[in-house]
Amino acid sequence: MPNVRASGIEHEGSLTAYTPAWERASATTLLLRTRGDPSSLAGAVRRSIRGVSSSVAITRVRTVDQILSGVVAQRRFQLVLIGLFALTALVTASIGIYGVVAHALARRTSEIGVRLALEAQPSQVQTLVVWEVLRPVLFGVIGGTAFAVLAGKAVASLLFEVRPSDPVSIGAAVLALVVSATLASWIPARRAATMAPSRALRAP
Repeated sequence: MPNVRASGIEHEGSLTAYTPAWERASATTLLLRTRGDPSSLAGAVRRSIRGVSSSVAITRVRTVDQILSGVVAQRRFQLVLIGLFALTALVTASIGIYGVVAHALARRTSEIGVRLALEAQPSQVQTLVVWEVLRPVLFGVIGGTAFAVLAGKAVASLLFEVRPSDPVSIGAAVLALVVSATLASWIPARRAATMAPSRALRAP
């Protein structure tokens, strides 16, 4: 049986001595393992205990899920709040990339028209624009990943069974950033690449 984290999920299990319940004058906790919905057995458990001793006071009956929910409630709120801030930052960055790319392409309309008139494929133009955007993004991802690993120790107390340098979590964040940047640049690039060359050449 694995060690029990009796003093909180952030603390490792410690050595514990178990003594008979009748040797303790304080309150006693009875833990039952059941099959099916444990909350449906609360009444039967109360009746069984009262059948043994009617003087026993049963203060409350809770499931393990309810206990764990209360233990992690504060951490869950903190992580949800951090997640909302991160999502807001991701959406804001995506909107910013979209706006910058759209503005840059508006100034390069004539250049794109020349490329299309010289029989450049629209997919080639899209790839060129997206790659120009992704290059600084990739440099930023590399630097941000290194900073995240170094700064991960600051949030280590909020994590449970997950290292601050967890490769899966960092990989998911990097993938989300790259995908959002690709989509934010691909949309205006596709619009510019599908423009008729004659119209693009007449653009100011």
